[in-house]
Amino acid sequence: MKKIIFTLSFVLICASLAFAYDDGDFQIWQTNNASWKISDNWKMSLEDEMWWGDNASDFYYNHTDLGIVYSGLAKWLDIGVNYRGIYSQSKNTWSYEHRPHFNLTLKTKIDDFDVSNRSRFEFRIGEKMEDKFRYRNKTTLRFPWKWTKFEIRPYIEDEIFIESESTEFTRNRIYTGVTFTIAGPVKGELFYMFQLAKSSSAEWNGTNVLGIKTKLSF
Repeated sequence: MKKIIFTLSFVLICASLAFAYDDGDFQIWQTNNASWKISDNWKMSLEDEMWWGDNASDFYYNHTDLGIVYSGLAKWLDIGVNYRGIYSQSKNTWSYEHRPHFNLTLKTKIDDFDVSNRSRFEFRIGEKMEDKFRYRNKTTLRFPWKWTKFEIRPYIEDEIFIESESTEFTRNRIYTGVTFTIAGPVKGELFYMFQLAKSSSAEWNGTNVLGIKTKLSF
């Protein structure tokens, strides 16, 4: 019981800290994802994601991501290689970015909680930017409970971004959300995310994000 109270308190603290930045922009991020097994140890995935900013009134970002994951080395390790193509708008101008990335995900259980840590190494090649590397680290804690016939399951996440050329911490994202079953192989996810990002003028800006995901697994 003490562990349950502690984890619930942690989720509420994260959410309350995020909502304190009520002067930040509100955005909606929508993701559609499909994944399928090639063999026992190999899986492919295809994802499309869109972002609306300026209080969810302006469509400004879209990416398509194709990847493959290998899980045959150990039960606690996934290795993934992806290519992501990104269209984004800045100052009313759209530009394209090529972003191949390599992922190492460590997985374990603590009691009945699923814990994972993903290291992502990105190579960013953009039309209006110098080529650069970026490191991202995301830690996820999935609670053991599944409520109702829809298997509603809560989770929390934290992700940090570090730019390789300066080794500076430039962004932090805190998530609280739930996953659930819609029907058969179709899953859903709903989350609130607060992002702190360092701008070009070295100021830190907050963004509130409502995220909606659908996932289809074969």
